[in-house]
Amino acid sequence: AYGYEWNDIPVRMAKFREAIEIINKMWHEEKPVFTGKHYHIDGPINEPKGANHTPPKLWIGGGGEQVTLKLVAKYADACNIGGGNPEVCAQKIEVLKRHCDTLGRDFDSIIKSTSADPLLLLDSAADADEATRKLRGDQPLADYLAKSPWIGTAEQISERLEKVFATGVTYVICKVPR
Repeated sequence: AYGYEWNDIPVRMAKFREAIEIINKMWHEEKPVFTGKHYHIDGPINEPKGANHTPPKLWIGGGGEQVTLKLVAKYADACNIGGGNPEVCAQKIEVLKRHCDTLGRDFDSIIKSTSADPLLLLDSAADADEATRKLRGDQPLADYLAKSPWIGTAEQISERLEKVFATGVTYVICKVPR
């Protein structure tokens, strides 16, 4: 719709890598210079660099193990990984830790987040049908709940969060539709 070229994944990831490098330079250098295969800058002015002259935190979402998590280890202040799945979170965090070790980056300096989407807190399990009706449309309740682990009572959600935090995730981003 916008006329942007939709490249194959290797090209998109190369562009992403260059864009992250440019963003980092724009936030930390006075007149940054960058020449890449896809983008270049030659001393642009970017002011202010952030509130109180503090650059914004760079969050990178995605769990690509060869490019995205390596960029997190090199440049990011935070990442969003795993889609709320504890097994996936644990795997991605281990990969991120290896990248940090390789680059000499302090792994603990990076905020590790995941998403809980949608998060519907129920008074009781009996409330699930009514609470999810608008979100799931014609989809059967059991099918919807199987794909949406963040619907439950406070106790159920707490148990799921404990599993996520046990992986090393320190931050959960929730979408609460009600």
